[in-house]
Amino acid sequence: MSCENDVYAALSSVFERMKKDIISMNAKRIGIVGNGLLVQKVFSMVDGCAVILNENVFNMKSLDLLVVDRILPTEKVVELTPSAANNLLRVGGELLITDVLMTRSVPGNVRKSLSRIGFTYTRKSKTHHLVEEMAEAGFSCLRAEDITDLVRNWWEQKRQSCSSPLEESSYAYLLDDDRYSLGKALFYVYVRAEKTRALEEELCE
Repeated sequence: MSCENDVYAALSSVFERMKKDIISMNAKRIGIVGNGLLVQKVFSMVDGCAVILNENVFNMKSLDLLVVDRILPTEKVVELTPSAANNLLRVGGELLITDVLMTRSVPGNVRKSLSRIGFTYTRKSKTHHLVEEMAEAGFSCLRAEDITDLVRNWWEQKRQSCSSPLEESSYAYLLDDDRYSLGKALFYVYVRAEKTRALEEELCE
């Protein structure tokens, strides 16, 4: 089994849920911000659609669907705020986000240690704050789920192949620490939302 297949198998419950949502939308113009594995695996069953990746997404307008994946590490993090996402989607278009929320302050030395194993992206927020931010940016939340336990499975598998004491200390922070680990200070969420209004409309009122 290839490395990419290993990743997909570990995260299959998340990706299959995402695939089901995407297929139900029948989207034709799709933007993706995140790891290329989404294109290879999640979109392999979506026919007749145009897929735009990462930085190229910012040149688009009137997308039917925008997918932002923060689970899998990428070489370069592409920042995309809810307001920016609004400008890329048509009214009625949908936004799917997997995000990492930090619900309490995590010291710099811990974050540096976590980055050693590829855990680099977090936003200081709680799920309801993210939903409120999206509502202010013109979205109606269709679903917001805590998927921390589902993603933990993948990190547990990665830990089994760690190659140094430094890496093990990083995994200990992420998976075992009573203050800063997944489920304590760090949470993964899956959010599906629909653009219900354009921000430009508010400026004209």
